[in-house]
Amino acid sequence: MDTNWIRSVLADAAVICQPRLFAIHGLYENRELGTILGWGMQFPDGQGTVYTDPNTRATRGTSTAENMLLHMRVIGDVELTWLTDPAQVTK
Repeated sequence: MDTNWIRSVLADAAVICQPRLFAIHGLYENRELGTILGWGMQFPDGQGTVYTDPNTRATRGTSTAENMLLHMRVIGDVELTWLTDPAQVTK
């Protein structure tokens, strides 16, 4: 078996299937709790989203970054910032 060919295919797949990066940031509704700042990855082709907040050590999953934003708006005044340009992420 040619393992170099397999390694090459996997390297290409890593680039082609890379997630789009984002951050969610803002303030908790209860201002005494401080700020919200976490990062996430939205995977291509509807494979879902993973978001983590290092302050709370919570990791959550949803279908899209926008759905995560809606979830986070329940607890705070937050915004979504895309960190990866969609043109950089190849589908």
